[in-house]
Amino acid sequence: MFVWNKLTRILLLQLLYGAVLVASLYAAFQLRFDFYPAPYMDRFRLGLVISLGMTLPLLWLFGQFRTLLSYFGVPDAQKILMATALSNVGLLATQYANLGLLTPPRGVVVLNFVFSTVGLIAARLTIRILRERMQGKSGSDRPKKRIAIYGAGTAGAALVEELMARPNLRMDVCAIYDDDRRKTQTRIHGVPILGDLAQLRKGGDGLRLDEVILAMPTADPTRTRAVVAQCRRMNLPVRTIPTIHHVVNGHLHLDRIKPVEFEDLLARESVEIEGPAISGWVTGRNVLVTGAGGTIGAELARQVWGCHPKSLILIERSEPALFEIEQELREDGAGSEVQSIVADVGEEKRMETIFGQQKPDLVLHAAAHKHVPLMEQQVGEALTNNSLKTVGLARIAAKHGTKEFVMISTDKAINPTNVMGASKRLAEIGLQILQKQTSGMKIISVRFGNVLGSSGSVIPTFRKQIAAGGPVTVTHPEVTRYFMSVAEAVGLVLTAAKSGQGGDIFVLDMGKPVKIEEMARQLIELSGFEVGREIEIRYTGLRPGEKLYEELSHNEETNENTEHPKIWRLKPNSNSQHEESDFKRSLDSIIDEAAKGNISQAKQRIKELVPEYQPWLG
Repeated sequence: MFVWNKLTRILLLQLLYGAVLVASLYAAFQLRFDFYPAPYMDRFRLGLVISLGMTLPLLWLFGQFRTLLSYFGVPDAQKILMATALSNVGLLATQYANLGLLTPPRGVVVLNFVFSTVGLIAARLTIRILRERMQGKSGSDRPKKRIAIYGAGTAGAALVEELMARPNLRMDVCAIYDDDRRKTQTRIHGVPILGDLAQLRKGGDGLRLDEVILAMPTADPTRTRAVVAQCRRMNLPVRTIPTIHHVVNGHLHLDRIKPVEFEDLLARESVEIEGPAISGWVTGRNVLVTGAGGTIGAELARQVWGCHPKSLILIERSEPALFEIEQELREDGAGSEVQSIVADVGEEKRMETIFGQQKPDLVLHAAAHKHVPLMEQQVGEALTNNSLKTVGLARIAAKHGTKEFVMISTDKAINPTNVMGASKRLAEIGLQILQKQTSGMKIISVRFGNVLGSSGSVIPTFRKQIAAGGPVTVTHPEVTRYFMSVAEAVGLVLTAAKSGQGGDIFVLDMGKPVKIEEMARQLIELSGFEVGREIEIRYTGLRPGEKLYEELSHNEETNENTEHPKIWRLKPNSNSQHEESDFKRSLDSIIDEAAKGNISQAKQRIKELVPEYQPWLG
């Protein structure tokens, strides 16, 4: 009984590629020698051995045995071209090496290059077309959903191509709209571009559309709001593709298209991240991510995975969260090796074993306690997990030859008024002390603000309150926060870490802070309710350790520009006088004090290490 699996796919592809290569070389001999190649068949046989021996391994190297057959496109065609070009250069090299007495002549090699390239691409395209037709027939009993795409850029073109490649989804792309009027009356993959938002308003009803998908990952949020508002007036459901950080190298996954959410309308203009430079920095390296099941850790894993590391090691204490991100990456199929490890980064013996076996070149440390009110009465746990374990992990990384160690910090570490922020500031200090003793590893900290939609953040809380009928609780009418998307935050981490020299602290120019009360009002209205009449906003007062506003640097730091216009390097105005042994003893002492229940005393002791800390002692 025939079973279709990975092994059978590889075997069939070997047979297919081999048959094409044999036919290509034979056709080249026939054409070169006027269809009478019999006297030269010895040279044909040796040339065939060389061609197969070089081309098939090159096709494997370029991933043409691992790609899904239904998704053949321009990137795969380019890789086939590279493989056939290199193999035929090898044929030419052997031809020159033995003076052409045993191997195919140059004319045959040139023809073989053309025939093999065209033949392999044609074979893959034929498989794709046949599978698309089979998939289309399998769902022919369902009516097609009529779709319009807003955005005629790279992302929009990739989306059209993907939808056309999946006829089983029964989605018919009827039209494309775009703000660039120069594109009007042109086509993408045969789909007409009908105009801008005004044309959608005038002619959308005539198309009998069922849905609009936004393909504007870099658009200004005000433009996104305008398109969404128009679609809502037309009673059209709207979905959107992810941010541009998820649409790299032509990889666009339909399962990542999602309904338009509050974050898409609120987010400020995204910061341009150096995608190609980051990719070159990560590709081929062993990368370890801690806290890989969290919002930041999982996004780090996704973006690193898209850069094709040699291996990706994921460490997470939560088994369900780790399983989820591991499955997502495996389904994505980037071709790298992924290792998922359930562990606590504070278990030194366990970490010693992991680092000894995996030998990571780059560590991205995202594991941390982050909830401000929860940590305010758990000083010992906050300092143990966020401070001591971070420095301990960095020390183990340096011992095992890691080249870069990057810690995810927070803007709450700046002039902290809460234990969570102070614990992160202590981690920064501890890492800078360790950097002075470590020459082989660069240690970098990256601060950023609140991440839109992360677990425990304000937006999910507001959504639950609205779903329950209100009230929506805001601590203070004047409280503001910096916000960024998770993809942007992670892009910052990788961009800043790439340029770090060791001992650096980086921060993003996060634009204007957002008023939390205004966020609550917009989210209520987006949910279809009227503020005050249907859903009330109620003020509860600032929570322990909470600020009215966040800051970008404290008095002991000076902002320095970097090569990236939106990333700053923070330079301390005075050198820290802490020694590592004294620093650790002080932390241990504070943790012991907290364990005895003396929370206020423990906070006062933190202030001795972090003078700018203003503890809440209520």
